[in-house]
This record gives sequence, structure tokens and C-alpha cells, in this order.
Amino acid sequence: MNGEYGRILNGGCLMVEVTHGALIGPNRAELLRQIARGSSVKTAATSVGVTVKHATYLIAQMNGTSDQPLVRLVGTNSASLLLTGAGESALTEYDDKVNAWKLSQLLVLQNLDRKDTFCCER
Repeated sequence: MNGEYGRILNGGCLMVEVTHGALIGPNRAELLRQIARGSSVKTAATSVGVTVKHATYLIAQMNGTSDQPLVRLVGTNSASLLLTGAGESALTEYDDKVNAWKLSQLLVLQNLDRKDTFCCER
């Protein structure tokens, strides 16, 4: 399913394409949140439930598809990461779109729950 908020992939997760071009889903968003909190790659990966190698891959993929890097290395230690301004705005946009999508789904469910919506009797 594709829509104004994002795409739902086969696994059932909502992926949002943000302004900078990166595609962000729940794991990537949580990874960005952990980096914003100053977590190391290892701590961020553990909190998301992925390996350090996979977390590094996700970061490289987001940076590679974005017109501006969302995450950058700090110093010479690749374990030290910093969320860039583009990363902060991408995460905010992701959260806003996911919240708008959740609200739209709630409104759909509320409408389906109304008995007069499907009443065929006259």
C-alpha cells in the first residue's frame, strides 16, 4: 500500500520517505533516536535489536539515499556518531507522518464502527 504518509511493506511496517530522500521505518527511526541521545553504534544497535554490522549498513543506506547525510562520524572513531541537522529534521518528519497515519487509521476504524455507515435497511 502506498499513500500520502508512506508505504507499507510486505512485513507490515510503515516506511516513510522523508524530504531528504531517505526511506525510514521503525528500526531506522529508533536507530536515529539512539544516535541523537549520544549512543555508540553498539548501544544503538543493541537497543534496536540488530547487529553492529546491520546498524552500520542501515546508517550507510540512509546516508546514501539522502541528499544530505543524516548521520556523520565524529573524530576518527567510527563508533562515535552524530545526528546531523538533516537527520534531526528527517526524524521529526518521520514521527509527524507516522502520527498522522495512526490518526487517519483511527478515524477509519471509528467510522467503520458506526452502525449507520453500513446500514442497508430502510
